Amino acid sequence: MSSSQSQKPQAPRYESNKYCVCTSCINNDGGQCATLVELEKHLKTVGILTANDAQLTQILLPGPPTHDLTPCHTTLLAFFSGVMDRELRDNMSKGRSMSRIQFFNQKICADDMASLLTWCRTGRIHIDYDDSDFQDDRCRFERLWNLAAMLEMPEFANFCMRLILAKYSWNVLGASETPALDFQSAPYGPTGPLFVITNQLDVVRHSRLSAFIERLLTSRDPLQEDLVHAVSNGKREAYQNAWHDRLASNIQLNYRVAESRTVDESKVDNDPTNPELAGLFLVSVPDRDPDQFRLELSRQGYQTAKNTVAKTKYTQRTLCVPSRDKQVFYKAFEYDPADHRELGAAPPR
Repeated sequence: MSSSQSQKPQAPRYESNKYCVCTSCINNDGGQCATLVELEKHLKTVGILTANDAQLTQILLPGPPTHDLTPCHTTLLAFFSGVMDRELRDNMSKGRSMSRIQFFNQKICADDMASLLTWCRTGRIHIDYDDSDFQDDRCRFERLWNLAAMLEMPEFANFCMRLILAKYSWNVLGASETPALDFQSAPYGPTGPLFVITNQLDVVRHSRLSAFIERLLTSRDPLQEDLVHAVSNGKREAYQNAWHDRLASNIQLNYRVAESRTVDESKVDNDPTNPELAGLFLVSVPDRDPDQFRLELSRQGYQTAKNTVAKTKYTQRTLCVPSRDKQVFYKAFEYDPADHRELGAAPPR
């Protein structure tokens, strides 16, 4: 067997047009890849916000650290996160630095925060393609979406949602060495849906991620014959056993899957990976100019000198997220079915 034949199938790469689920890449119409356009925009924003600025913020998490998190430019955190923006401005109004932030939420793990900080700096996150986030049905992308919602990061939430769309659109469990794109017939495991159902955000009444998973479960029964047979012979028994175990132990998940068996054949049009519906689950991103953002911070006393942190008295603030008294700021992450009654309704702008 050749080395190429022995390699594991490659899961979708968000930076590759071949596996992108944007409209241009799906239709192969020669248009610009939306994912790459977003990446280019992100890198330009990073360049503007970090130019001649060495002020960094160290993120600390509760409990014993698994590894040190690389400090991130304060301006990047404030620009991409509504929570961090308010924190920075509050610190500046009181003459304090934002050199260290301690999060009090026990559910935030170091690996997820590291991915978020990497995205802030590069517009990407590391994906393990050999032991894949796609193939093993981890709930990593769903966890990161929840983290984006807690910190009010619409761009990062949409980045995660595009990965989630790819995860549930590509069949990486099939017998073929190459994952196949199949919006309505790709089998999927229980880990992601179960995480979303059991980890609803207190500050989001009905999140866009929750709406996505609910539509997925009620439009594509994970144990229907077509989906089960789409799994390779070697993985089929484990796939079915995993679902039966989760359905037996979680009433809500069992209800959602059972509900899918009572819907008529038109339910396929309700599948959230349908390209005409995918935009409904993206978060509206406010129109912000990074140059203007830096100017506003400068006027409020933000300092960019390399020795700013060294000269500032050590301060460490503790943040509790999600914060119940800030519910109004999470509205963009909610999904209102009344706004999107028809198939192909315009996505949020």
